[in-house]
Amino acid sequence: MHATRNPRIRFALATTVALLLAGPAATALAQSSPFYFGASQGVTRDSNLYRLSDGAAPLPAGRSKSDTVYTTSLLAGIDQPIGRQRVRGDVSLRASRFANNKVLDNEGYGLKLGADWSTIGRLSGSINLVSDRSLARFANDTLSINNLQRNIASSTTFDTTVRRGLVTRWSAEATYAHQRVGYSASEFEPREYRQNSLSAGVRYTPSGLISFGAALRGTEGRYPRFALLANGSYLADTYSGRNLDLSTRWTPSGVSQFEARLSFGNTSYDRDTARDFSGVTGGLAWIWRPTGKLRFETRLARDTGQESAAIGFVSTPSGVGSGLRYADASRVTNTLSVAAQYELSAKILLSTYAGVAQRSLSDSRPDLFGNVATLTGSDRTSTLNFGARWQPTRSITVGCDLGWEQRSTSSVLSTDLSGNTVGCFGQLTLR
Repeated sequence: MHATRNPRIRFALATTVALLLAGPAATALAQSSPFYFGASQGVTRDSNLYRLSDGAAPLPAGRSKSDTVYTTSLLAGIDQPIGRQRVRGDVSLRASRFANNKVLDNEGYGLKLGADWSTIGRLSGSINLVSDRSLARFANDTLSINNLQRNIASSTTFDTTVRRGLVTRWSAEATYAHQRVGYSASEFEPREYRQNSLSAGVRYTPSGLISFGAALRGTEGRYPRFALLANGSYLADTYSGRNLDLSTRWTPSGVSQFEARLSFGNTSYDRDTARDFSGVTGGLAWIWRPTGKLRFETRLARDTGQESAAIGFVSTPSGVGSGLRYADASRVTNTLSVAAQYELSAKILLSTYAGVAQRSLSDSRPDLFGNVATLTGSDRTSTLNFGARWQPTRSITVGCDLGWEQRSTSSVLSTDLSGNTVGCFGQLTLR
């Protein structure tokens, strides 16, 4: 009864009702168009927002361990073929408001632009730009035991690929990628980095069922604010990597598909040498569709922390929730995950996800004179999620998710913690 007096709750309920009532009108307006416009409203409840350790001391005034987040998003996009080419784009503007921890209120955005091209001959390729600005998730791993500040993470990734068909079964491919990650909180300055990578290789496709690839990849990166010195200047750290990447894709039947990759190489740092790595990384994926309505996806991966940090941004389970993000700076991360989807009907989709990640941690802490002291450790995080989606019309989607997370550690670089989330959203899309 009292909950309806909260203006944020009233706004969320009103937006959800409006989305549902707009369904018939949206269906009438929906046409075959390369453009779409939309809006979404998400509500997420997190029992351990700051990812505090079990039994942690009470938080200061104005802070609450659990909280409800209301996120409103505006959406737009395009997917348009132009002759042999195709142009793609998606943009979202987000505003997140916290019921208790109001200091964390923030605005963010997501941008994805891309184009696929080909010539009359054997040349083809793609170009992509991805940019995101969101509240960084509170990881409480190697930086601080009680990290409570508002920290906005900004990331930009650009890549371009050129392919050339050599003969019927052979093709050559080259890819350049640039990545940039920054944070608003000064405590996260040591994790800001710039990275460039270039790879070139060949792919052999003897049939439509199987293909093999091999490529050489070089990486150069820089942490411009690795350490703050006594004179107020910053000490930078640079790193480089060299890898041989092998990959294959095999489709033995119409219901199974296997993907595998192996990388042999090394990564070395000028200052943070505890993160140096030499060995094998890779991944294995099995996609299985036993029926037309049921789909399983099992993945096993081993990656260096740098690769995890470059692509390790994950949204909340509802997809349009609080926009919380996670940054990983582990040395090596081993992950195993299983996801399943079941189409209960033409309009209802059920999903579940279970995963475990074992991280090898390294934290180098420079003093004001540039001397580096290093600590090492490890932790294990388990996650479980259940979700449901209902699409009563082409333009309306409503969904809810329930998530659980637990971490255990034997290191001072991480904390034992647990938490759960529940979130729901409604989305209206006009084409």
